[in-house]
Amino acid sequence: MADLAACAADPGAAYKINVEWARDSAQFCKNRKVPFIQISTDGLYPESPMESVPNYWGPDGAAPITVYGQTKLQAEQTLAGLAWGHCL
Repeated sequence: MADLAACAADPGAAYKINVEWARDSAQFCKNRKVPFIQISTDGLYPESPMESVPNYWGPDGAAPITVYGQTKLQAEQTLAGLAWGHCL
């Protein structure tokens, strides 16, 4: 769920889609030894114009200010916890 207004209006749905879906999908792939790729977002960082995004690496400096960014960071942390061949 990437719509900022929709995420703010329904944080529970944003969590289900952005965190739980990513976790469940990655676990499904892990169980079948299939790679899983999660797309990150510059929304993890409080002020990150697109030209500066390549300077960020993983959660370094992550401080999301939107529900969307918060759920995307939670998803990345959850996937890292799986300790398996996923790619962010």
